[in-house]
Amino acid sequence: MNSKTIEPMRGNMTVVVPLAPSHVNFLPGLFEQLTPDAGVIDRVIVCRSQLKKRQQREFLHFLRGLANRAGLKVSLSADDGMQLAGENRNKGLQLADTEYTAFLDADDHYMPQRLTRITQTLRSSASDLLLHDFLLEPTYPPTFSAPVWTNSDFVVADRLFQSTFPYGRQRNSEGTSPGDTNIQLPDTHAGHQVAHGHMTIRTELRESFAFGTLYPGEDGQFCRDLLWAGKAVTYVPDALSAYYPSLSSQTSFSIRDRLARKIAYGTFRNRR
Repeated sequence: MNSKTIEPMRGNMTVVVPLAPSHVNFLPGLFEQLTPDAGVIDRVIVCRSQLKKRQQREFLHFLRGLANRAGLKVSLSADDGMQLAGENRNKGLQLADTEYTAFLDADDHYMPQRLTRITQTLRSSASDLLLHDFLLEPTYPPTFSAPVWTNSDFVVADRLFQSTFPYGRQRNSEGTSPGDTNIQLPDTHAGHQVAHGHMTIRTELRESFAFGTLYPGEDGQFCRDLLWAGKAVTYVPDALSAYYPSLSSQTSFSIRDRLARKIAYGTFRNRR
């Protein structure tokens, strides 16, 4: 394990937080978790749905109070209609103007200095995308094991996932439910999994998608498209985040499925 002090590289990352109304109460904890990574974060973009225009100024004031205590800058992208998490996430990605963009869910937990370590690994490996393992429903709040990866011993996953999806590179389109396109690791990484919603990317990868009225799908589809677009992809087998399905979306699966079917997946341009 690398025992050297982590030196921050200031301001090269945008953090995008897609936010449903039911997850607002998780925001104070999220900003507290981001405090150790303030040195690498340029700003946090909170993308909130179902927020009326008359409420937006008050909500932005609330966000700025959280950000000031964490030593961070924050901005708000708001919509007064119902949006899937993927739609909120994509709006944030279009607003990012830094070298890297990290996607975080407010109701999950993250290892301290996670983004600082990820930034260093992305730079040292010249990678476009970093994925990692996660803890599923650990004791709350979670305790993370000390990470074993260093800046030189990451797993380059350029071909790691290409044969793991039964449809190959075929795009799933209308009628695909969230989760159907999640990446499964091959036998060489048995016992590990991918935190699809907690990826970190080189921001320029967004040029691989056509936005506007076309949206890539939920986390699994979005993550897979980025995987195919990236020239270099890194997978870290350490659990750098914790996912609590019991705390996640309080929207019923039937509603989520109906919303998902309304999404027209964006066209994909392979850069390999």
